[in-house]
Amino acid sequence: MTPLKPYIFGGKGVGSQGDGTTQLIVKNQESQRKAIEIIKRDFPQMQALQLTISRLPTPMIDLAEDKKQYGDVC
Repeated sequence: MTPLKPYIFGGKGVGSQGDGTTQLIVKNQESQRKAIEIIKRDFPQMQALQLTISRLPTPMIDLAEDKKQYGDVC
């Protein structure tokens, strides 16, 4: 098992022949910190950049209420 596996949901490589980048989706900020720590430790030639995308506060969608108001549109 790879050392990163417990901390990530998955990833995608971009580029070719090892000269590109990899995007990893982590479970939370603590997992992000740990994944970067592992990358720096195991691959010192690589650079790890953080990107955090936060969920905007939005109201919950009540589908039952929408169906009453707008009817069954499907």
